[in-house]
Amino acid sequence: MPQETYRIPAHFIAPLINADYTSLSDNEEIELNTWLKNVNPGSATCPDGEPFFSHNNDINNLGGDCYDVVFIN
Repeated sequence: MPQETYRIPAHFIAPLINADYTSLSDNEEIELNTWLKNVNPGSATCPDGEPFFSHNNDINNLGGDCYDVVFIN
């Protein structure tokens, strides 16, 4: 199966893994759904370990706590 790794902000993990958008603002939900539509990364796997600080990420290029998440297409 083809796999791709993306650096994802920690607060987007619950929506990606559990489809639980309750912790996101309306703008964050739009931002995530736009990224999913444009990139079509496939299904997210649960990240390993603790989040880490990164100066950018693959969704909005902002710094913050992130995970490297493997997506299976």
